[in-house]
Amino acid sequence: MSNSGLSKVTKRLEEKAVVLGKKIEKQNPAYTSVECPKCHHVNKRNRKSQAHFKCLKCGYKRNADYVGSLNIRARRSIPTISVYTPYRKVPGLLEEFYSSFRSQTKAKL
Repeated sequence: MSNSGLSKVTKRLEEKAVVLGKKIEKQNPAYTSVECPKCHHVNKRNRKSQAHFKCLKCGYKRNADYVGSLNIRARRSIPTISVYTPYRKVPGLLEEFYSSFRSQTKAKL
């Protein structure tokens, strides 16, 4: 999409959100297409093609675009990653967040 086309789509989406009383949240898209939504393993080889995703660690398989959308939705709960977080810092922040999350979950059991 050209920048002018994207800006028109964004503006229209924002207008619709106001009418519907919805809030738009922008998320950092870094690594969303190569991160497993189940085990959170990040590896560029997880995405075999434009359409196919298979995690090299846990074997999770789905459509690659669907996987990306799941990861974008999950980013809402990671306060350390914002739209402005540098691309190269994202994998470390993901690892930090999910290892902390796993530790808290185990402690509750």
